[in-house]
Amino acid sequence: MITDIKGNPIDPLWLAEFRGFFYGEGYLGICSWGKLSNGTTHLSARAQITIRADDAAILQECCDKFGGVLYTENDGRHSVSTKGRKYESNPYSVWRVTKASQLRRLCDVLAVGLLPAKKKREIAIIRQFLETVHRPGQRISPEEYALREQLWNQVKDLHQYSDS
Repeated sequence: MITDIKGNPIDPLWLAEFRGFFYGEGYLGICSWGKLSNGTTHLSARAQITIRADDAAILQECCDKFGGVLYTENDGRHSVSTKGRKYESNPYSVWRVTKASQLRRLCDVLAVGLLPAKKKREIAIIRQFLETVHRPGQRISPEEYALREQLWNQVKDLHQYSDS
């Protein structure tokens, strides 16, 4: 039985719907956050779903069950439509999980059942990346860092559109 972050059982039907929702709307990847003092790129894994702010209740449920943070934004970017009209983006909500223990658990939930091939590969890459996560202050060996960069590039390649 899969439980939420408080130890309460999660309904299997809810989990199945969550997996389908995540496969369609979710992002699982490795992000770069600038350069570290030693000149390497700071990399971290994350899972995220971004949807319209008026649909944020589902993200609140995800946050309550799996942890992470939930926030609402309106970036105010202007876009131009095909007819030349400008419009502002509407508010959107984001649920993001970055904590290694929560990501491991989320990968376990997502790996159950039938998966599209790319998502299955993303889960495997994130799990491998999380094996290189250390406590703050612990050094990452050059070999581990090289593996992290390799995994980062693999995820980026998976996120590229391909017609096959």
